[in-house]
Amino acid sequence: MNKGYYAPLKRYLIELFSDRSGTLLDICCGEGYYTRHMALGRESYGFDISRNAIRLAAKRDPNTLYAVAGSYDIPFEAGAVQFLSTIFSPIAEGEFRRVLRDGGYWMLVVPTERHLYGLKEMLYDQPYENTYQETRYEGFTQVDRRRVEGNIILEDPAMIQALFTMTPYYWKSSKESSERANSATRLETEIGFDFILYQKDKT
Repeated sequence: MNKGYYAPLKRYLIELFSDRSGTLLDICCGEGYYTRHMALGRESYGFDISRNAIRLAAKRDPNTLYAVAGSYDIPFEAGAVQFLSTIFSPIAEGEFRRVLRDGGYWMLVVPTERHLYGLKEMLYDQPYENTYQETRYEGFTQVDRRRVEGNIILEDPAMIQALFTMTPYYWKSSKESSERANSATRLETEIGFDFILYQKDKT
C-alpha cells in the first residue's frame, strides 16, 4: 500500500470523508494505513485484533487512538460515533448498529468481481470471479454505491509476495500454488473496489 498500488482506494476514501465531519471508527484497521488518510484532523479511532499491527498504527499516526479489539465486542458506548468504515473486514451488523448514532454512516468496502484476478490466474488452474452482492442489513438503508477500478503491474518479487500474503488466498492455497506466487517475477492484475454507503435508520 505504501508503494501506491492501491492508490485508487485511498483517493476515494479521502474524497468521501473530506466533505463529512464527525467521529470516525475504522474497524479491523490493521496498521492504520487507511485510517490516517480518512481521519483528516477529525476525532478518529481504529482497532484490530493484531497487537503488532496496532503498535505500528499508533507509532505512525499519533493523532488517532488505536486499540486491540474485535468486531463482535467493540469497546465503544452506544451511539458514540458518526462514521464506521470496514475495508475487506468482517461484518458485525449488530455491533455496528449499536455504536453508530442515529443517522450515522457505515462505509463498507468490498472487492469487485475481478479484483486480483491476475493473482488468481497465477495461483489456480481454474480462477474464479468474486460474487457480486446487493446486501441489506437490518437497521440500515443503502444510500450510495460507487465502483473504483484499476490495473497494477508488479515486477518486484518481494512486492508480489507481499501482495499474496495480505490476501486470504495465502491461507487457502496449496503448496504448489504458494510456490508459484513466491517464485513469480512479474504480476499484472486488475484491482477493483465497491464502496457501499449505509445510513443507520433513526429509532
